[in-house]
Amino acid sequence: VQIAISGGQPPYRISAREGERTLASASVKQARAVHLRLGGAGDRVTIQVKDGSGAVRTQSVQLAGGQEARVQIAFD
Repeated sequence: VQIAISGGQPPYRISAREGERTLASASVKQARAVHLRLGGAGDRVTIQVKDGSGAVRTQSVQLAGGQEARVQIAFD
């Protein structure tokens, strides 16, 4: 999944979850696009991004076989 982050305050903590299980996570120092590989993911995952101020944005994503999902997360 490709996650494009805009606005907010760095650093950003990103996680991709399916239910209570974390599939992938990353931390980035600036707002930018990030690619996460979601091995073993089902049809739907939840992307959560937390910025340096503690603000949280969450988005549910429907995955389609063979295609990369794109997610926009804005803190504006």
